[in-house]
Amino acid sequence: MAGTGMEGALGIVAGAKIVEKLCDQIFDSGKDFFKDRKIKKLNKLAFKTIYKKIQSVENVKTIWKVDDEVNLRDFYYPSKIQILSSKKVLTVTKVSDVSTKTNLVIEGTAGQGKSILLRYLASNEIKDGVRVPVFIELRKIKSNETIKDSITNKLESLGFIVNNDTVEQFLNSGNFLLLLDGFDEVNTKNTTALIQEIELLSDKHEKTQIVITSRPGSGIQNSGAFRVVQTAPILPKDHFNFLEKICTSKEQARNIGAGIENSSSQIKALLTTPLLLTLLAILYKSEESIPENLIEFYDKLFYILYTRHDSTKPGFKREIRSGLTERTFEEVFEAFCFLSRKSQKVALTRREATTFSAEALEVTEKNCDESDFINDCCKVACMLIEEGMDYHFIHKSVQEFYCARFISRRSDDFVKRFYDHCLVNFSEWQQEVNFLETLDKIRATKYFKIPALKIISRKIEKKGARFILEPNVFTINNTDAQIESLMTSSPNSLLLYYSKEFFIKGIDNPLIDFMSENQDLSKEIIGKAKLLQRPQHTGYRVRADDNKEIFEIDAYDLLEIANETQKLNKIVLLIQNILDKDLDKAEKVLRHEEQLKELSF
Repeated sequence: MAGTGMEGALGIVAGAKIVEKLCDQIFDSGKDFFKDRKIKKLNKLAFKTIYKKIQSVENVKTIWKVDDEVNLRDFYYPSKIQILSSKKVLTVTKVSDVSTKTNLVIEGTAGQGKSILLRYLASNEIKDGVRVPVFIELRKIKSNETIKDSITNKLESLGFIVNNDTVEQFLNSGNFLLLLDGFDEVNTKNTTALIQEIELLSDKHEKTQIVITSRPGSGIQNSGAFRVVQTAPILPKDHFNFLEKICTSKEQARNIGAGIENSSSQIKALLTTPLLLTLLAILYKSEESIPENLIEFYDKLFYILYTRHDSTKPGFKREIRSGLTERTFEEVFEAFCFLSRKSQKVALTRREATTFSAEALEVTEKNCDESDFINDCCKVACMLIEEGMDYHFIHKSVQEFYCARFISRRSDDFVKRFYDHCLVNFSEWQQEVNFLETLDKIRATKYFKIPALKIISRKIEKKGARFILEPNVFTINNTDAQIESLMTSSPNSLLLYYSKEFFIKGIDNPLIDFMSENQDLSKEIIGKAKLLQRPQHTGYRVRADDNKEIFEIDAYDLLEIANETQKLNKIVLLIQNILDKDLDKAEKVLRHEEQLKELSF
C-alpha cells in the first residue's frame, strides 16, 4: 500500500479527521432520529478504521501483477470524459468535475479503465471530505440480495453502525455518494429488476448522487434517472505518458512507443484503451515486438503468462499443479470460459468455479483435479484472480476471447446453433461475435452476418424508419406488440454493429451528410428538437449542426420529428443502401471461399 511510516501515519490521522467531520454532519442532520434510537457518535478509533477501509479501494490486482495488490496511484493515468451533449472532453479527478447532483452512467467499451476510474474517484471523494464514497462491485451482489442489502453490508463493513432505519437516514442526509461498478457484468436476467431498484432508490433519496459504470447497451443508459457520459479514447499523443506509468523505465516506454510508430495501422487503430496498451507493454517486455492484430494480442498473452511467467527469475520454475501442457491447459480454459459465459457469470463462487472446471475437463476429455486447474488459472496463467472464496477474470474481455476461441473450434452444427441463438440474443454475445469475425470469418459471415442483414432489411421494408430507430428490436421472432414493449429495453444493436457507418453514437455518420444535403428538413428537425426538453432516454443520439453549435438529438425525438415532416423515405433509403452494400460485401466473402474450395483436392 502506498504511504508507509510517518507519512502514512499522518495520512491516516488527517483522514480520520475528515471522517469525523463527515460523521458530525450526518449526526447533526438527524439529531432527533439518532437520539430517539440512542445511537451514539463513533469514536476516534472507528474514524481511523473507516478511513483506512475506504482508502483500500485504491489497492487493486493488475493484469501484470496478479499475486500482489498495487496502489492505483502508482500507475494511474488521468481518464478523460466526453460529454455527449457538447464537444467537451474533461480530465476528471472527482465526480463534481462532471456534476454535483445528477446521477451519471460512465459508459465505455472493454478495457477503457472504467473500474479504475471509479476507484480513483472514490479515493479522491473521501480525501476532499465532502461525501462518504460507497464503492460497490455489482458483479459481487448475490442473487438473493437487493441493492439496498448491498449498501447496508458495505456500510457495515466500513465500520458504520447500520440497520434498515439508519441506512435510510444516511442516504437522506446527502453525505454519501454511491459508486456502482460494472452494470454490464450483472446477469441479464436480473438487469430489469436492478434498474427498477436503482431508480426507486434514486427517487427516494434525491440527495444521494449515484454514479454507475457500464459498457454500452447494458440497459441502465436508458433510464431517465441518469445522464450518460463516455470515457474518451487514449490518443496517440498520450501513449508515451501512459506507458511511462506502467513501464520500468523511460527507455522502455520510448522503445515501445517507437515500436507502435512502426507497427501496422490496424494495431495503431486498436491502441485506444488502457487495457490494450498494458497488454502491449507485457508482450513487448517479453518479445520486443508488436503484435499485428487483436487476436495475436491474446494468443501471445496466454503463451507468455503460462510458459514464460517466471523467465525473469533465475532458477525459479512455478509449479503447474494440474500437470497439463500449455496447449491442453488452453483448451480446457477455453471450455471453462464458454461455460461460465453461457451462465452469464463473471464473478464465480468456489463451488461455481469447481463445477465449471469439472464440466470443462469432461467436455475436452482431459484429466486433472478441478482445484489444481483453478489454482493454475490463478497462479500460472494469471487469468483468474482469487478474492477470499470467490474468483473473477482478470478482465472480462479475456473470458470473452477464449469463449470465442472455444466456439471457433466447434463443429458446423454447434456453430450454427450458436449463431441462431445470437440472432435473437445478440447483446449477450456481441464481444464474442466481434472476435469470431476474425477467428472464424467464413462461418461468422455465413451463419450470422448474412442472415442478420437479411432480417434487418425485411423488417425495414415492413416497418420503415420506426424499426430503424427503436432499440432492441433486431431479433427474428418479435411481433409488433413485442416490438412496442421492447422500446424501453436495452439496445440490441445488430443494425448498429453491422452498419457501423450509420450510427455510432451519432459520430461521423451518413445521417449528418443527409441532413446537410437536405437543408429544409435539417432546419425543421433542429428547430423542433430545440423545443423538446424531455430527458434523453434511448441511448441513441444523432449529432446535428446548425452552423452555430453541434448538439445531440435523442433518437425518439428524431423519429417523432421526422414523422411529422413526412420525409422518412429518404432516411429509409439511405440506411437500406448501407445494408445492401454490407450484404454484398458479405456474400463476396462466401463466393471467394467457394472458389478456393474448387481449387482444392
